[in-house]
Amino acid sequence: MPFYQRLAMEAKRAHVRFIAVTSEDTSHYREHLLTKGVELESVEPLKDNLEHIRSTPTLILAGRDGKVLNCWVGLLTDVQQTQVLRSLYK
Repeated sequence: MPFYQRLAMEAKRAHVRFIAVTSEDTSHYREHLLTKGVELESVEPLKDNLEHIRSTPTLILAGRDGKVLNCWVGLLTDVQQTQVLRSLYK
């Protein structure tokens, strides 16, 4: 999970909220991520209106207004990982 560890650090540095959404027990999932070195702002339960998100992991970048700015699905290539990290500072 080195990419997600770095993403968590960069998100914090860029003052971007980094949260996880899961259909699993949120406290169990948060603990799992912490043991992997991924510190998140929060872990939220999957809402009914998000059930169409079926692939994990799915990264969604949203603006302050909640509008989706970009989305990445599945295992990311090095190029995609760089794109995600750069998008934090736009």
